[in-house]
Amino acid sequence: MEPFLLVRYGEIGLKGQNRPFFLDALTRNLAAQAGRPLEIRYHFGRVLIHLQGTAEDRQIIERVRRTFGVVSVSPAVRVAPQLDAITDAATALLTRTLERHRATSFKVDTRRADKRFPLSSVEVNTAVGRHLQDRFGLRVNLDEPEVTVSVEIRDRAYLYTEILPGPGGLPVGTGGRVVALLSGGIDSPVATWMAARRGLVVIPVHCYAFPFVNERSKVKVVDICRVLAGYAGPLRLWVAHFTEIQRAVQLSVEADLRVTVTRRMMMHLAERIARREDALGLVTGESAGQV
Repeated sequence: MEPFLLVRYGEIGLKGQNRPFFLDALTRNLAAQAGRPLEIRYHFGRVLIHLQGTAEDRQIIERVRRTFGVVSVSPAVRVAPQLDAITDAATALLTRTLERHRATSFKVDTRRADKRFPLSSVEVNTAVGRHLQDRFGLRVNLDEPEVTVSVEIRDRAYLYTEILPGPGGLPVGTGGRVVALLSGGIDSPVATWMAARRGLVVIPVHCYAFPFVNERSKVKVVDICRVLAGYAGPLRLWVAHFTEIQRAVQLSVEADLRVTVTRRMMMHLAERIARREDALGLVTGESAGQV
């Protein structure tokens, strides 16, 4: 049995003739997120990643499942597309699953992407399910099983018992480039995350005005970028020294307008950076419902 990771994508499947462009971007991003060379290819609605069977696989799975464009992933094993091999793999897989999670009911769920396989999905379910029931004494529950042994018959047979959700969206790099004004609050990181989820390459900009704010504000933004990079890939953060601008606003603008003028100057600064970065727009955390 060979360890594999089955990666599912959603919206990419609706792209028609442009689908190869989005799939190529997704496979590039998956390889980058994995952090080391991997055998990655796509096959009938799935991206297949050949794992190494080492302790590092779990870290790779966690990185891959956070990649934009990924709907879900399943750690799987690959065997020959033969009923005996599928049955043996299902037995070994269910044994490991029951060691981690106690269960009293199960079902087998087979999908044949390769219609040349001689047995129907129902026939595979029946044969493999009967063997597992005799071996483990579990109750068959087709509606709400505690464990589902899934079988996907493609170029080979892939079996798994877990489906781990991903963020969905589109692969980063399939949209344009944007500059994101990033503060230490919650709104702007969420806006940045949402923009990257739509396939945009995001360039974060933080306006740093020491001593009006302390050093921790900059450290917090760097930490936020590290979290975002786990989804969007490497980010190049601009830290714009904003102290002189904010001091000028404090000296020359009446109190009621200082926040508005300060924000306007941040927009001017972000626009200049956007032109240098060939970015098409700005992303901010402003809410239309705010006062």
